[in-house]
Amino acid sequence: MGAGSDFSMALGLSIALGLAFLSPCAEAANSPPSFTSTPVTEAWVGETYEYDANASDPENDVLYYYLPPLRPANMTIDSASGYVVWTPSKEGPETVIIWVTDGYLQVDQCFTVNVNPPKNLPPKITSSPPTQAYVGQPYTYQVRAQDPEGDRIYYGLDNSPAGMTIVERSGLINWTPPEALADQTVSVVIRANDNGTHTSTQYYALKVSRPPSNENHPPVVVGTDMTNATQGELYFYDMTAGDVDGDALAFCITVGPPGMSIEPADSRSAVITWTPTGADVRVWEVRVTVSDGKETIMHNFSLNVRSSHPMHFNEDPAKPTASPDAVCIVPPVLSVIIMSVILAVRSRRI
Repeated sequence: MGAGSDFSMALGLSIALGLAFLSPCAEAANSPPSFTSTPVTEAWVGETYEYDANASDPENDVLYYYLPPLRPANMTIDSASGYVVWTPSKEGPETVIIWVTDGYLQVDQCFTVNVNPPKNLPPKITSSPPTQAYVGQPYTYQVRAQDPEGDRIYYGLDNSPAGMTIVERSGLINWTPPEALADQTVSVVIRANDNGTHTSTQYYALKVSRPPSNENHPPVVVGTDMTNATQGELYFYDMTAGDVDGDALAFCITVGPPGMSIEPADSRSAVITWTPTGADVRVWEVRVTVSDGKETIMHNFSLNVRSSHPMHFNEDPAKPTASPDAVCIVPPVLSVIIMSVILAVRSRRI
């Protein structure tokens, strides 16, 4: 069969289907969908209007939803689900028509939405409270709120510890925690309303502590001192100190050998460097001061500088390194010489 006959068959089939769709028999074989949902007929200016339109089809055909061109401004519908979204910009009645089709037949749902003036919404508290208070010290919190309609806002306390107050017009909270509440947590509930008709609240937990101590703690040098150095070699000592108050520390050498220097490494340590010469071979006293800006401590240590060419001795002094003969013979020889001199002098006198 040629290409021409294929085209003829396809054309004939399309025409037949089209005629079937238009024929009364085709309409009788398919039933139209019907809406099952009830429209939402109230809306407010500036607020989102939502309506989930639903329909069913006797043949369970796939349904499609749409709005006609003449519809409220900015109204949209999801073609698959029928979900309608709209934000009215003016008050008054608005006619809404929704169409649903099963691909063969379509039906509409027509209703009127009454758009009301904007709602009077409650004020919203926008400030964040301080959640730490100290015994005997004034605690303050300036509550702030905004009202969508610009109405005057009034403040109050729905729950609070004894003695806490709030200024109704300004929202300023004042309180001095007593010693009895030290190391405890209290609950506070603040109320904000616009002319007493709409209210919002803020809840928070307030921890009460004793005031921090103002006593300063002096720094403390930690670790082991580097107490040995060698002639001609770099001496390096990374000195570290601690401070329980977290203060930055300053280091300074006040006593030490000439040429010794100290440089800060960070807020808790400093590096001492020095290269001793042959003239520095001895024990040096070193003093370093450490200050936290309030108190200064002095840290002392002894530094032993060793020669780079040390003399080596036998560990047992009873066993000299010299030859035993040299050590044992020398004293008798000296004695003989001395005795000879003494005898010579005596003989001359005789």
